[in-house]
Amino acid sequence: MNDETYDVLHHEGAGWRAVPTAPPARPPSDATRPMTVRVARWSATHPWRAIGAWVLFVTLCVVGGGAVGTKALTQDSSPRTQSGQADRIETSGNFAH
Repeated sequence: MNDETYDVLHHEGAGWRAVPTAPPARPPSDATRPMTVRVARWSATHPWRAIGAWVLFVTLCVVGGGAVGTKALTQDSSPRTQSGQADRIETSGNFAH
């Protein structure tokens, strides 16, 4: 084994010069990252704010859904469907066993 091989193997002398000294490439800027990556990064760095935002979102959805309400079907609201036809036959009493 010659001296240069020894230096490279033991990270001495020329071996350290063989290691690149340029700094690593910078990560892409926030403007080029997808929106999902930016939101995920923000959520990871601000966990309590992210949890609070989700709680607020769910609360607004529940309150909004309650404010809109529901629509109850009446007996004659579906006369052309099979279930409406079956309901009319059953309430008329004219059906065979």
